[in-house]
Amino acid sequence: MLKSTKRSAVLTLLGALFLSACGGGNEQTGATDLYGAYDVIEGGMSEVQVKAVIGAEPQRRQADGDKAHILTWETDANTYRHTTLLVTLHDEDGVTRKIVTGYRGNQSQSF
Repeated sequence: MLKSTKRSAVLTLLGALFLSACGGGNEQTGATDLYGAYDVIEGGMSEVQVKAVIGAEPQRRQADGDKAHILTWETDANTYRHTTLLVTLHDEDGVTRKIVTGYRGNQSQSF
């Protein structure tokens, strides 16, 4: 029983560390790793799940038709590490597309 409790505590700690590496912190200082968040975000995720991965509210939210929105996060503005992450969320289907652009190149994926 004690081993199970320790294992749960270790897994919880590792999960928190992973999420903090992918997100959290102040977007203005570039503490959020948007490339890491891009790798974790999957098709069908809800807006709540995406925000939990990134650890911050989006800086912009734009309508994309009647039932979808494009959420935008940016870090390290005005530096060589400037990075932008766009996530398209459909009201019923969750994440349908993700795009990251910046100093490590551009990547996109549709679901």
